Amino acid sequence: MKVEMPNETNVISIEVVRRSRIEKKLRAECTHIRTSVNVELNHLTCLDCGAHLNAVEWIAQLAEEWDRIQRMTAEYRAAAEKHEQRTRTKCRHCGQFTPVSC
Repeated sequence: MKVEMPNETNVISIEVVRRSRIEKKLRAECTHIRTSVNVELNHLTCLDCGAHLNAVEWIAQLAEEWDRIQRMTAEYRAAAEKHEQRTRTKCRHCGQFTPVSC
């Protein structure tokens, strides 16, 4: 069986493909978390994708993310409190709540 090698002009380096996929992913889904601020020029630049950002929109996006984190933290604390209440029981003898022994 004879294997024919492709013409080298049709071969693309895997590194080129990998780099283009990474660049495409950064452009499509960049959250602009890492930024650089140029105070003299009043520019905000994303360090990951290189986009020039509107500072007001970036701060608004950051505030929305902070609100989401605060809501998640409050939900977690409420769930932890509920769980803590489930792990305690009322003592038959003294009437006080005590931890449930596993």
